[in-house]
Amino acid sequence: MLSQGFWALFWHRFGNWRMGVRPKLLRAPLSLAYRFGFLGCQWFCGIMLPYTCRVGRRVRLEHFGGMILVAQAIGDDVPAGAVVCGVPVQMIRMRKRY
Repeated sequence: MLSQGFWALFWHRFGNWRMGVRPKLLRAPLSLAYRFGFLGCQWFCGIMLPYTCRVGRRVRLEHFGGMILVAQAIGDDVPAGAVVCGVPVQMIRMRKRY
């Protein structure tokens, strides 16, 4: 529970949750907390996962350090220890070859 991947996903999901808070006055302190948590996660965990990236269910970040996940989306049940250049390996294998 205290792994680096857990904290990256926690701040990612917190960032998405805070965007649902409608009054901007209430969202402002949450945004400040998100920015500090996001930067702290980048510095201490080595994982960059902004809230704008769509993350599916049951995604695991098994690897830490040097992960920059700014893809448009990461699908369901993807172990992100197997991410190559922002594209999960499972998604690469599913593409048809012509």
